[in-house]
Amino acid sequence: MNASPYLPDRSVTMRWCYVILFALVALAGAPGLSFADNHDVAARLKQLEATLQQMQATIQQQAAEIQRLQAQLPQPAPPAKAEPEKEALAPLKTSPGIELHGFVDGSFTASNREDVGDGNARSSFQIDSVELDIIKPVGNRAGFRVDLDYNRDAAGGFSVDVEQAIMSVKLGRGVMADFGKFNVPIGWELLDAPDLYQFSHSNVFNLGIPSLATGVRLLQQPVGWFDWQVYLVNGWDTNHDNNDTKTVGGRFGFTPRKWLNVGLSAITGAEQDDDTRNNRVVLDLDYTIKPTEKLLVGGEFNYGREEDEPFVLAAGRTADADWFGVLITVHYDLLSWLGFTWRFDYFNDEDGARVAAFGAPLLSDAGGQELKSFTFAPTFKITDNLGGLLEYRHDWSSRDTYLERGGLRARDNRDSVAVELTYKF
Repeated sequence: MNASPYLPDRSVTMRWCYVILFALVALAGAPGLSFADNHDVAARLKQLEATLQQMQATIQQQAAEIQRLQAQLPQPAPPAKAEPEKEALAPLKTSPGIELHGFVDGSFTASNREDVGDGNARSSFQIDSVELDIIKPVGNRAGFRVDLDYNRDAAGGFSVDVEQAIMSVKLGRGVMADFGKFNVPIGWELLDAPDLYQFSHSNVFNLGIPSLATGVRLLQQPVGWFDWQVYLVNGWDTNHDNNDTKTVGGRFGFTPRKWLNVGLSAITGAEQDDDTRNNRVVLDLDYTIKPTEKLLVGGEFNYGREEDEPFVLAAGRTADADWFGVLITVHYDLLSWLGFTWRFDYFNDEDGARVAAFGAPLLSDAGGQELKSFTFAPTFKITDNLGGLLEYRHDWSSRDTYLERGGLRARDNRDSVAVELTYKF
């Protein structure tokens, strides 16, 4: 039992008694004290010793009484056993080395026409795309990338899709091998909103080249000024092969100056259902010129041909379908938060096959058609992650292609506007 903190410690009291005794003895034998004789001194010492013994007995009795009284006091409850703290819910974590990126893209669009497949029918607010990119960068040997998309379709609904799903492995000497679904390395414009300088894609992008393919790809940059990619895939914009042949393609990139990049691409293969004989071939030359930090000029030249194209055959003509396109884009950053984009593109669909494939009104005679568009877009950097732009676009055609509201009549021109916000993370 612990002694009360308010009572003197017994050992301390005894020490003080002995100190007093020795002090008295010292005083008794000190010079200058007058005692009758030694017998008188001895008697006094015995008397003092008896007194000290009596004091010691009294102290022991008091200590015993204190202990008895302490035993009668209510004892404090023992401290409660501490409960283990509840484990907090751990925040969502990715595996080491995995990165999460993506974007959210929304817009308001309006048009004086209802062009099938372009998404500019009437005026509307919409979320155009939500993308989550899960990336494990290639380290010493292997990595992967998956791009999950939630996209608005032409009918105004939404669809969930896997834009890219790539497994990558290093083969040595800087050569990388990819397997899966990937963006086809052809053309100048890219697919996703954060990579564009305007809201809409050009006719060359929409009609002249593929966007996605599934298969295998090899790529390498052996020196700083040269890179190459070659691939073997199922076909244009398809996950499953629609015939028994494969499509092959590649791109060779050249950067002779820091401000200049040029790419030469080619892709060829049979793209018609259950048809392995009639090939579709595209040659594309893209370029990027950046003479200053504020000015960028980019574009491409595109040529394509398809043997015995079905739309041309359905029109009663036995001929190949040919097309040719030109694109030029100029972007200038006036301020750190303000830029301007101008774009012009020309697409000559000599037999009308590419326009028909894109979903435009069928042309009974399968005659040729020339499409042109001009786009102007001020761009805004609102924050490091949030950007916006305003786009005005004018389209015109050599034939009546753009439907009036109600779809009863087609015109040869169209005007459309868009306001877009894109948040990247």
